[in-house]
Amino acid sequence: MALTVAPIRARFGAQEADLDFTRSIPDEMRSDLQNLLDTHGLLLSRGQPITADSENDLVGSFLTAV
Repeated sequence: MALTVAPIRARFGAQEADLDFTRSIPDEMRSDLQNLLDTHGLLLSRGQPITADSENDLVGSFLTAV
């Protein structure tokens, strides 16, 4: 599944519209999220209920093994 992303400003920030925080983030989408964060510096996902588990899953998308 591809993410729908709308830039917020010309060089900073983007808002995505496809993630559902009530479900685990698919593995194939994790690299897309990392690339978006690298490109835009800020990702927004408005109107999503978020639990501690879903927050941990999302943050885990940006952690890499050292």
